[in-house]
Amino acid sequence: MWTSNPFTINNQYFINLLKEEWELVTLSTGKQQYKAVGKDLYMLQTDLVIRWDPEMLTAAQDFASDNQLFLAEFRAAWTRLMNADRFDGPFKNLCAAQTAQDDLPTSRSS
Repeated sequence: MWTSNPFTINNQYFINLLKEEWELVTLSTGKQQYKAVGKDLYMLQTDLVIRWDPEMLTAAQDFASDNQLFLAEFRAAWTRLMNADRFDGPFKNLCAAQTAQDDLPTSRSS
């Protein structure tokens, strides 16, 4: 588990990634993961690469120190992901294309 509350979207992942001391452990399955010393928190090597790479570390520090920034960036990325190819997928079989204007309610003049 990466955070103590995996069902909440917040910056706790980045806080844990940067704050904890991580040790490589071998699980009963034979696979290796990193475990926070003295805690039941785990990370993969791919998670720790964020900490080891200077450019990614800067972004992680920004997110760890500012939950509102993390939430705003997450919201924007999630919206882009959910709308990618939404109207014109690779097989041309998705919803008919429409513009954002089509979704707006019309206003009446008095």
